[in-house]
Amino acid sequence: MANTYRFSSDGLPEHDFSALVRADSLAQSTLDFTLGFQGNIWQPELMLRLRELDQQYSQRALRFSSRSEAYGLLPQSLWQSTVSEQQGKLAGTMQYHNVEATWRYRALLGSVSGLLNSMEYSDNPDTQYLKWKPAIGFTGQKQSTILSLTKDESRYRIESWTTANSSDTYSLLHTSSYEDHSLDLDISHREVSNPQSEKIPKAPMN
Repeated sequence: MANTYRFSSDGLPEHDFSALVRADSLAQSTLDFTLGFQGNIWQPELMLRLRELDQQYSQRALRFSSRSEAYGLLPQSLWQSTVSEQQGKLAGTMQYHNVEATWRYRALLGSVSGLLNSMEYSDNPDTQYLKWKPAIGFTGQKQSTILSLTKDESRYRIESWTTANSSDTYSLLHTSSYEDHSLDLDISHREVSNPQSEKIPKAPMN
């Protein structure tokens, strides 16, 4: 197949594996099998990882990632999904799903991103983090303005999922540059909710 090839994943930041215990010595072995396709519009990649960390855990992970350019009404997009199973210390299953999409029409810009990161343990409470961020803006040669909303939530599960804390962040970002002056403006307002706290259940932060 002419457009099929193998390549490393060095160009992709391993945010999906950042929650796992890292080795503190060289007593480890990692084997990655990666297969990808590089097209003009779509570039998918599939990776299988087998890892052994001495006195820590063994790992089997499968990651699928995809990048695509805007085409017609379809947005420019980035998608990454990872499922990892660990045996040994902190045995459990990790899931990481991240998606980003961006639309452009002349000077108008719209985007949305979402993230789900969870750890399901065999002997400990499960944890989960969710985040989504829609944004709309205007971009020109000399100035740009972007409005966005970021919602995130941290949860844990002993018997059922319970919200530990959550927040809503409203942001306005503006930049402009002209021959004799420039302007950078960054305004945000954040509201934090902590249902587990009886004293301060909700606190605004500017």
